Amino acid sequence: MKTIVRRIIMAALLIAILIRPTIPGSSAERESTNLNIWFVVDASGSMVAKDVDGKNTRRFEKAQEDATTIIENLPGAKYTAIAQDFSTYTAVPMTSSADAIIAGLPYFRPKYTLYTKPSNISELLSYTADKVLQYKRRFPERSNVIVFMSDGEDVSGKELEVPKTLYGLAEYVVVFGYGSTAGAPMEEIGGYNEKGEYSYSAISDTFIKSFNSTDSNITLDSDRRVLSKINEENLRKIASYTAGEYYHRESGAVADTVINQIKNSGSISHDSSSASVGTRFELYWIFALALLILLAWEGEELLTKLLAERNK
Repeated sequence: MKTIVRRIIMAALLIAILIRPTIPGSSAERESTNLNIWFVVDASGSMVAKDVDGKNTRRFEKAQEDATTIIENLPGAKYTAIAQDFSTYTAVPMTSSADAIIAGLPYFRPKYTLYTKPSNISELLSYTADKVLQYKRRFPERSNVIVFMSDGEDVSGKELEVPKTLYGLAEYVVVFGYGSTAGAPMEEIGGYNEKGEYSYSAISDTFIKSFNSTDSNITLDSDRRVLSKINEENLRKIASYTAGEYYHRESGAVADTVINQIKNSGSISHDSSSASVGTRFELYWIFALALLILLAWEGEELLTKLLAERNK
């Protein structure tokens, strides 16, 4: 595909996203809540470490699994996702569509190692506080729950700061911590997948290594692979400063007590005009995923050109 054609398609996809098309679904009895669930996700490179569920599951995979469990148990809520990988941004805008937020789960995982920024939890929390505060001013009648998902590592070089505005901003804050105190090596993200195609999300067999033995913030194993360890001090600090609860996610499903706590944070209502209401399915997220693929393609071409020019 020629560059100009691809860019025209990207522009068309952006317009489609802004229009937010929907299609009617089947009629169904609907239970709704006044609850917003804010998934705040650390998608930095350390979340690729495989030390959950007896070292059988990667941290980001457990986060995706936990988010799915919460969504399935709270079908009448609204959902949004804030992520930090290349930058800190709103990955999935506020939506009442469970399908849309589940389709956005790929944002819960680390992206291309070369582009992913070092984790900065203070920045992620500050961005979240700003977004929740803006939303509360527009919709004060709705309740908010923040689900923070991270391994707690912060390599910004600064002490973790929890914004004062975050305290009391949500009816409930739950902090999920992923990883082990022993740690696990981090693999490079980006390379050729099993089909022989280059992918920005492929997890390779190449581990991140370091030969700098003077940096006290870096722990290396015997093969000089960089180890990532959960930082529960940071995670407990977030929970404490927000009057929330902290859970170390080692194995199993999200506890029923957590689900019930989230449910009790908002009120449940029924549509008084009809016992059966028509559902509509939002389609913009399909166009958003297609746009993401084309943006990755565009980035790959630009990176290839840049590397070629440097090698001249």
